[in-house]
Amino acid sequence: MPSQTEKVGRSTLSEVESSAHQILSKNRTPTDISGLFGNQYGKDVINKDLGYVADLKKKFAKQNSPEEKEIKKLAELFEMLLSQLVELENWLGEDVFITETSEYDDFLRVSMP
Repeated sequence: MPSQTEKVGRSTLSEVESSAHQILSKNRTPTDISGLFGNQYGKDVINKDLGYVADLKKKFAKQNSPEEKEIKKLAELFEMLLSQLVELENWLGEDVFITETSEYDDFLRVSMP
C-alpha cells in the first residue's frame, strides 16, 4: 500500500504554498467547542474532549514524519482556500458561510478505525 507521501507525489510544500499557508493561518480562528456545545454537553465532557485533542496533538507531533507534517499543511491550505473562495466568490450563494470543523472533529476522524 503506498504511503501518504507517495500518494501526493512529493514531500514538501512549494514556496508559494508555504507562504499561502502562513498568511491564511494568521486569520484562522479555531472553532470554540466550549461556546458552541458547552450548554449541551457540559464543562466536564468539553474538558475531556479538549484533553483528548491535546494528547493526540502531542502524539502526532512525536510520531509523524516531516513528510506527513507537510502533507497535513497541504490539506490545511486546501481547506483554508476552499473556505475563502466559497465565501468570497459566493460559490454557494450570498448567504452561505463556512465554519471550519473543530480540532476535536479533525482528530476524532483520524484516530477512528
